[in-house]
Amino acid sequence: MIFHRSAVTLLLFIATTASADPVGWRGDGSGRYPNAIPPTTWGSDTNLIWVTPIDDWSNSTPVAIGHRVFVTGEPDTLLCVDSAEGQLLWSTTNGFQDLTDQNEIRKIAEAKTLQANLNEQRDVLATLEKTLQDAATSGEPEEDDHAETITQRDALTQAVADLEAELEAMAPYLKAGTNPNTGYASARPSPTARTSGSFSVTG
Repeated sequence: MIFHRSAVTLLLFIATTASADPVGWRGDGSGRYPNAIPPTTWGSDTNLIWVTPIDDWSNSTPVAIGHRVFVTGEPDTLLCVDSAEGQLLWSTTNGFQDLTDQNEIRKIAEAKTLQANLNEQRDVLATLEKTLQDAATSGEPEEDDHAETITQRDALTQAVADLEAELEAMAPYLKAGTNPNTGYASARPSPTARTSGSFSVTG
């Protein structure tokens, strides 16, 4: 289970901030908690009040309201947790397709199919390119022995270009891309992917 470290750190401040503080994203929006007295050390058995597993990893800043803590799970889940016990009270999703009509849903399905076809054709093209590259590296006469492969490569190159143009026209119906490390919050690249997480509060 993995929960984004920056969100856990912010929880230290949320857990130790007086309930009279403004309610909202990062408290009053500044991200500053002058009255907070967070612990300086924590671990699995030190200064840890509770840990609650969640189905999806999260990069969001939790919002504390009364005895409830709200946090999102990627890509479109809202979770409500009891701040005292860490019990998951409820969760709900609000995905892109929940907000679209049937025509748009059909277009989304078409765009997904087109994207899958494009990915498959790109893989085949990459294989043909590698075959020709290996032949050239080994010194084999490319034009005579690999004429059929060259023909396939050229035809597939054009087919891929046509699919890319068609897919570009359907861009509004493609699901927004998410960064595997920071979700919708940032476009920064990351070498790792997160598939699940846990929600914790220290004190």
